[in-house]
Amino acid sequence: MKIKTLTDYPDQEALARQLEELVETAFTEGVSWNYQAFISDFHSQFARYFLLEEDGNIIGLVNGHQLFDEFELFLLAIHPDFRKKGLATCLFQSMEDQLQRQKVQQILLEVRASNQRALKLYEQFSFERYHIRKNYYEQPVEDAWLLRKRVKEQTHG
Repeated sequence: MKIKTLTDYPDQEALARQLEELVETAFTEGVSWNYQAFISDFHSQFARYFLLEEDGNIIGLVNGHQLFDEFELFLLAIHPDFRKKGLATCLFQSMEDQLQRQKVQQILLEVRASNQRALKLYEQFSFERYHIRKNYYEQPVEDAWLLRKRVKEQTHG
């Protein structure tokens, strides 16, 4: 398995199709990311993608936007056939290591209050809840929990 970034994929249309398929498979409750959303996001100067690939297939994704010393995480997805193997942790750690090198101080995200699987995972990654957006999501109407993680500086020595 290899961890890659956007620059490793010159065919962005093919990449967007693979990512759309991954998120449709990974998020059975639906997600607003589709082919067009990915294509559009690829052109953002703030977009960062960390992709886990096996045998030419993308099986994991973390994406978000980096603005100065903050990174807002949008998606963390692992194909269901590859879950419970520590791959989300591996992918997240690789992303965090890269963000540390870029002097990112904190990672932010939002998650549905009912998404216990995601909340448990982010808790394992040392995220803390710092705010609730009441009735933020629709279909169904639900609160969003805002989480953050302070990125530790690398120590040398």
